[in-house]
Amino acid sequence: PNADFILFVGDLVKESNEEYWREFFYAGGWIFGMIPSVPAPGNHEYDEHVFQSRTFSKHWNQIFTMPQNGPSEKFKNRLYYIDYQGVRFVCVDSPAYADNSEDDETIRSWLDKTLADNPKRWVVVFTHYPVYYCCQGRDEKQYQDPAKAIFENHGVDLVLQGHDHTYCRGQNLPNADANSKNHPMYIVSIAGGKMNGLNTSFWSDRYASNTQLYQNISFSSDTMSFQAFTVAGDLYDDFLIVKNKDGINRIIESPEIKGIDPRVELPEGEEEKYTDEELMKYRQKFQDK
Repeated sequence: PNADFILFVGDLVKESNEEYWREFFYAGGWIFGMIPSVPAPGNHEYDEHVFQSRTFSKHWNQIFTMPQNGPSEKFKNRLYYIDYQGVRFVCVDSPAYADNSEDDETIRSWLDKTLADNPKRWVVVFTHYPVYYCCQGRDEKQYQDPAKAIFENHGVDLVLQGHDHTYCRGQNLPNADANSKNHPMYIVSIAGGKMNGLNTSFWSDRYASNTQLYQNISFSSDTMSFQAFTVAGDLYDDFLIVKNKDGINRIIESPEIKGIDPRVELPEGEEEKYTDEELMKYRQKFQDK
C-alpha cells in the first residue's frame, strides 16, 4: 500500500483488445487511480497476423504516457527511462528486438547510451524477454546475447523480466562476464495464472513453478531490498544488494528463505514439453523437494 509505483514487465493482457484491457483495469480498480503504473510491453501487446508482419498494440499509446526520452517516435512509451530517487529505471521493449535489423540497431544503440550516461547510483532494467530462460523450451538468442553483453558491460544491478510463467532469481555467475564491475541479478517472475515448467538448465539460485508471485523492491543510498511473495502474502524470496563506496555490490540472502521449501511441481500438461532424459534430470534435481 505504500508503493510509489507499480512496475509491470509485459503481457498485461492476453490480447490487446477492448475486452482484455477492460478486465485489466477492472482488476486494478481504484488502485490504478492512486498509484502510477510503469509498464514494459510483452509479446501479447503485439497483434499476431498469419499473412503479414505483427503490429504493436493500438491501445498502448492511448493508455500510457511515459517519459519521451526514447530513441524515436516509433518506440514512444515502450523504450524510456525514469530517474527516481537515486535509481535509473530503464524500460526495454524486448519483443520488438529481432523484428528487423534497423530496429535492433536502434534499440541496442539507445540502451547502450542510456546505461553509459547514467548518473544514478542504482540501475534497474525491466523488460519482457529473459536473458536466461526459466521455463522449458524457450530460445530467443537474437535478443538474449546482445542484451546480456550490454547489461553486464554497464554493471546493471537488477534485470526484471517475465514471459516464462515461472520464477527464477540468480546471477548465473559461471556465464557472467568476468570484466563486469557488477554482475546483474536476473529475476523472472509471473503474476498471472498461466504456468509453465522449470528449465532443466537450473541456472538460478531460487526458483518456483506453478506459483503466482509479486515483489516488493525498495532502495536506499547503499542497499536494495528485494522480497517476493505468493498471492496469499507468504514470503518466498528475500535478499539484499549492498553497494559499497566504490559501487561494488554484495549479495546477502535472508536466512529466513532457507526454511521455505522451493515449489517445483510441474503444472498439468507440462510434462510433454520434456524428453524422457530431461524429465529424469528434473526429478533427480528435485527428488527430495
